[in-house]
Amino acid sequence: MIDKINLRLLLASSTAMLNCLTNLISYFKAPTFVTASLCETGGRETNEDRLAWQTDNQGSGYWVVADGLGGHRFGEMAAEIVIKTVSEEYPAHSETTADNIRYLINQSDLRILDKQQIIPGGENMASTAVLLMMDNRRAIWGHIGDSRLYRFRNGQCKCLTSDHTMAQLLVNTGQINAKQIRSHPERNNLLQSLGGNIFRMNIAKAEKFKTGDVFLLCSDGFWEYLSEEEMAAYLQTDITLEKWLLQLEQQLLKNVLKQYQQANNDNYTALAVRVE
Repeated sequence: MIDKINLRLLLASSTAMLNCLTNLISYFKAPTFVTASLCETGGRETNEDRLAWQTDNQGSGYWVVADGLGGHRFGEMAAEIVIKTVSEEYPAHSETTADNIRYLINQSDLRILDKQQIIPGGENMASTAVLLMMDNRRAIWGHIGDSRLYRFRNGQCKCLTSDHTMAQLLVNTGQINAKQIRSHPERNNLLQSLGGNIFRMNIAKAEKFKTGDVFLLCSDGFWEYLSEEEMAAYLQTDITLEKWLLQLEQQLLKNVLKQYQQANNDNYTALAVRVE
């Protein structure tokens, strides 16, 4: 007969094996990416922001936000070119690598440059871009301009990109601090963009994500009126991404009215994805 001590050891061993098996299944199980989005005109006449995303059954996908500029609706055209290029080229470049990030952003730049040559008055059309790619193990991202990528983990918010603006350059050289960017007159002075005279993207090293991570891609019209503390405070454990973005939008509009007393803010776009 099995005595009480051996029974306890047997049960403990079985529990440990079950936990190990559960962890293994969880490790090899493809993650689920839950996505929500927000793209509004704000106080402007037209919306020059664009976004897109795509996921597949193998646990891979991309998410992209573009903010166009150039006036006379050329900004809309430039941002639309970015979204269309990534969408068309992604199936043949879907592996989560720095080379594919570079290829997709480079192709977007080349197509904008081509369009500049054939559209009268469109020589100044340009766009920002932030592109996130994930597979079942890791994430990688690249950006150009001042559209940002944030990651929220365990209640903490981390900005994963660094703006290509004169204001950010002043931060980098110690002349202002990061919190002053939002109110600095040079905050929208882009140093690099797709279709611009200077083109140099930043691409991060691929890193493993964790279950529960939330990534937020957004245009400057979104992050400029919301602090990182506000973004994190609204992201409760059980909240849906749709509700989170709506709460952030309400706070954004309150902050705009507090600052300007009227709704003359920029277009604002946010694309959120949670790893489950």
